[in-house]
Amino acid sequence: MKMDQNNNGAVIKQIAKKSLAGSRTRNIFTCLTIAMGVALVLTFVLYLFGNSKQQLRTQEDTPQVSYLDITPEQAEQLKGFSEIKWLGLSKSVGSSKVGSNRLGVIYQDEIMMEKNEISYTGELPQKDGEIMVPRDYLKQLGLKIQPGDTVSLDLGDKTVREYKVTGIVDTPSKTSNNHRIYVSLPCALALTGDEECLLDATVNLNHAVNMTFPQAEETAAALGEKIGLTQEQSKVSEAFFNQASISRLTATSVAALALVAILILAAAGLVIHNIFYIAVAGKVREYGQMRTLGMTRKQVRSLVSREGTSLAAKGIPLGLVIGALMGYLLIPGGWDWKTTLGGMAVCAVLGFAAVRISVSKPGKIAAKTAPVEAISYTGYSQMQGVSKKRYSYLTPGNLAVLNLKRSKKKSFLTMCSLVLAGVLLGAISSFVISYNPGASVESSFPNGDYQLQLSAESGFGSQDLSEEGRMKQYAALQSSGIIGNETRKEVEGIDGVTATRPWRYLNVSTDLFQKETNLGINGFSKDEFEWVKQMGYDGPQTYEELISQPGLIVETESNSNFKEFPVKRGDVIHVATYNGRGERIEKDFPVVGTFHYISWMMDHRKENKKLPITIMGSTLLMPSETLDDWAGMDTTYGFEIETDPKKSGEVGETLEKLYGSEENLFLNSKTENMAYLDQMFLPAKIILFVLAGFLVVFGVINLMNTILTNLFTRKRELGILQAVGMTREQMKKMLGRESLIYVAVTIVCTLTFGGLLGYGLVDALDQMGMSVKYQYPWIPVLLFVAVLGAMQTGMTRYGVQLLQKQTLSERMRKAD
Repeated sequence: MKMDQNNNGAVIKQIAKKSLAGSRTRNIFTCLTIAMGVALVLTFVLYLFGNSKQQLRTQEDTPQVSYLDITPEQAEQLKGFSEIKWLGLSKSVGSSKVGSNRLGVIYQDEIMMEKNEISYTGELPQKDGEIMVPRDYLKQLGLKIQPGDTVSLDLGDKTVREYKVTGIVDTPSKTSNNHRIYVSLPCALALTGDEECLLDATVNLNHAVNMTFPQAEETAAALGEKIGLTQEQSKVSEAFFNQASISRLTATSVAALALVAILILAAAGLVIHNIFYIAVAGKVREYGQMRTLGMTRKQVRSLVSREGTSLAAKGIPLGLVIGALMGYLLIPGGWDWKTTLGGMAVCAVLGFAAVRISVSKPGKIAAKTAPVEAISYTGYSQMQGVSKKRYSYLTPGNLAVLNLKRSKKKSFLTMCSLVLAGVLLGAISSFVISYNPGASVESSFPNGDYQLQLSAESGFGSQDLSEEGRMKQYAALQSSGIIGNETRKEVEGIDGVTATRPWRYLNVSTDLFQKETNLGINGFSKDEFEWVKQMGYDGPQTYEELISQPGLIVETESNSNFKEFPVKRGDVIHVATYNGRGERIEKDFPVVGTFHYISWMMDHRKENKKLPITIMGSTLLMPSETLDDWAGMDTTYGFEIETDPKKSGEVGETLEKLYGSEENLFLNSKTENMAYLDQMFLPAKIILFVLAGFLVVFGVINLMNTILTNLFTRKRELGILQAVGMTREQMKKMLGRESLIYVAVTIVCTLTFGGLLGYGLVDALDQMGMSVKYQYPWIPVLLFVAVLGAMQTGMTRYGVQLLQKQTLSERMRKAD
């Protein structure tokens, strides 16, 4: 009577339970492999969704609309609309330099203070003459002030007055020389000299993250119209909606996540498959005996599958816990229970599916072996043909090679799983080491370490923040000569400065895209024109020709609007700006030439060309002489400062002393910018190193499994070899040589294919415009090699010691 005619479900369950109880080593490694695979997938799921969630959460409370110059009464009306989540009021008094510090003076109500996360001790200023001062600014001034004290300060209007300090701002200033002073509304009106109380309202719309930019514009305009505001008084942040769309998960990002999950689970499945393949090969005789007793092929497959499912039931929960913990630690701001539970459910299903697929093939092997064949089944490949070699020395090394050859499939699968971990480690490490976010700063500092340029972000009361106002301010500064030849000579006289390179720039308004568009015209020299001519240039070939026929050269790839509004030679562009006297000047300039900077840069990205700053990212170009003649002034906007590398730090300190207190000059440092971007990339680096760490653990677990599982499934064989004269040292050498071959192949593939895959990845990212320069990841790869080598030696010795605890007769009688 066959088993399928009995209560075979309970029988199969009991047999599987007994089988698992006798294979503790295999169980541990299988559970660890399953847990690590599930944990890694869940970590990536939670990180991707958590990152999106964190950004959207941040944006949910970020304002989207500003209403300019409204009365307090209009503000109260806005607060009553259901479309508005919250509204804060503020008034910018101005910005100016006091000594080497830039002070921004502003009024903000309680809501704005809360939304800007400004913490303070004391109370908000309410009456005339009341202010709130940053603690770090008071410390810098050497003043010990408490709330309620009076202090004499110049807030930037060139007048020292007495103010009552109602509060001390505890939130650190953004930089050591840039501070914000908070004043009461009556104090703000007194400083600006405004007779009418006009405020700026910052608004957060309900459900804004689900809106499009046009929808938000329509909503904001409708609300403004209800309280009598013009359309010009309503400003909607397009950047908010662009960022919101980026923060939402796209089909591409989900597809990438699915690909990563499949890759990880495939690696884990390969290890699990190998574990069961080895185990089944050692137990086919037992399955044959069960077949003799009436077990069907289907039941044999069910038995192996039940063992895998039982191990998955233990490994998957462990992996889910580890993955959930990792997901929270990596991005706590994006933690969400619904996402976590959903991710755990998906990963659990994928994990079980991966295990079932992995054990299906070993189960088929066990099931298809006939009972008679099972008696002599070894799990090793049959030798094809007749060997011409009559004999071979049975040294430990030869025996190791012979063992790998007689089970080629098992050896291949083991090597594949080890190699996969090593190759992926090499590729990921290549990217982490090759990507240098700070290198993107090089394009902004092509020929210098510092930049000194104009800054018009100053003024009290009469400060015009409109685009026209900015044009007037910059024109006035340029005509004043504040950054002219005298300043340049002074900089060149600093010890350590090797060269200065000025650049010319003019803020203008154009009709380039059939509507008023604020851009800038860069002025270039005769030498710089030679660069332009290399970039697909179409126009006059000499600098003299350009000067003789004044016009514009247009870069036609720098703006997506060129697709809808193409520009060609002969077109006319209307340009308007202001001269140093504040007079508006306008002119129609013909397009005398076009060039393609973007394409040229992509073609020469690996050559590390140092272009003039006037060429990079410019849409409109004009010879410097022509630009100066039309504007009626020297249009120098700033200059780069090249230094001796050994004295760069001292030069920076000198520049700060000379120009740090200059109200309308801004000093920019390449080193500081690079450090900032490196810090921004740090979280992503951590994520990638965590992934690399998981891959190393995969490799180590697989190697441990290979060594110990092979050892225990070959107890009889090893016992026979010892019975016929093999010593303990010879057995250790033979087993060590087998695992060493695995390790050696893994190392070679990691060093070669891992490096090649990493190079391909870096090259692809380079084509996309990322700041990458390929470097071989020697340190991570060598650490991986060292760990595998140590594990190979240690686990071989440990396994042999375990075997020696049993007598030869015990080992030849049964296997673990």
